[in-house]
Amino acid sequence: MGWEGARWPKMTELGTGGIGPGETRAYLMWQQPHPLYLAKLAYQASPTRETLERWDRVLTATADYMASFAWKNESSGYYDLGPPSKGVTENSFPLETRNLAYEAMRIVRGQVLHHRRTSLVLPVFFMQVSGL
Repeated sequence: MGWEGARWPKMTELGTGGIGPGETRAYLMWQQPHPLYLAKLAYQASPTRETLERWDRVLTATADYMASFAWKNESSGYYDLGPPSKGVTENSFPLETRNLAYEAMRIVRGQVLHHRRTSLVLPVFFMQVSGL
């Protein structure tokens, strides 16, 4: 697809990598359960450095995807997420939908918390895209 990092698409099958029918899955940026949420639950269950290190690769790859999916909107000067994208209601027009609140909040908040806990520095590009 040309983006950096890891994307966690809906309706995929682990064994074969096949995909389920329907166009919605291709446009969704959110996934349930989202890796950031799973990492948060793992840390709540075991708030240790080992837990943070175990999830670091997955969370960093997730953030890399979201940052590379964003594009700089020259008219506003900010980075936009999408199009194409669909929101959690799955009834939006994918070629017109951008900057979905859930996706933007989840990725930025999750990455910031993870990096604070690990004392790692957020990548410069991630900070530019997220406006930090």
